[in-house]
Amino acid sequence: MRIKPIPQGLLILLLASTGSAQAIVGGIDTSAFGQVSNGVQIAPNWVVTARHVGLGLGDTFSNGYGSSPVAARYNMGGGAFPLNDLALVRLADSINAPVLNLNASALGAGSSYDIAATIVTGRNQVPRGYAWSSVREFMPTYDEDDAGPMPPLDVNWLVTYLDGFGAPYVQGGDSGGALFLGQIDHADANSLLWGIASAQLYDEDANQQAINYRSGFVQLASYRNWIDSTMSTDLADGQMASWMISSVPEPAPQALLALGLLALAWRRHRLR
Repeated sequence: MRIKPIPQGLLILLLASTGSAQAIVGGIDTSAFGQVSNGVQIAPNWVVTARHVGLGLGDTFSNGYGSSPVAARYNMGGGAFPLNDLALVRLADSINAPVLNLNASALGAGSSYDIAATIVTGRNQVPRGYAWSSVREFMPTYDEDDAGPMPPLDVNWLVTYLDGFGAPYVQGGDSGGALFLGQIDHADANSLLWGIASAQLYDEDANQQAINYRSGFVQLASYRNWIDSTMSTDLADGQMASWMISSVPEPAPQALLALGLLALAWRRHRLR
């Protein structure tokens, strides 16, 4: 399986050339996920996004509820994509939007899941801004050099796809978008934010053509301690993330028995 980052820089090039290329493949038009942009607003002055998204000091964050200059940015560690692809951004001005709850329940490694979820693009308006999919596996690490000298990278991806690996899936410009638990058609205070859009995943056929598209979202619960400590250490506003426990299943016993085989398969992954 190969992976492809969905960087925000690519969004600019695609929009400049086509005007509509940035959108979830197989998605539905929407303007009802106002908290979601090239990051997701989780408090009046705080946004969580993918670390590879270029949203830095002095830039302006805009979503469906307003806009604000970026006052501070915190990255989850260092290193190249896809390692720990998560960042927090503090806004200079508050944006009045319904506060989203973050899913505090973490999936364990496995590929036996089939949990309804909603994916929302990093710009969330038209065209094709959201779609219903399913979380099928949790991928905690990624081995970028096929079991070579480099250690596996922590990615903590929730991987979404439907039977047949067809649409919907994310593409360039969707970075920093959202994964919500369940099938929803708008984001309000009851919506449960599960992950942040990080990567497009796919296989290659015998002719090296991309097949079996999937989407990779960073599971926020895997980074709860970092999110909470980062926001509490920044004393600008005293705001904190709101977490809620949900009911998520454990991997089926047969999946747990197969983890060794999965680990061997992951060693064949390459970073494109």
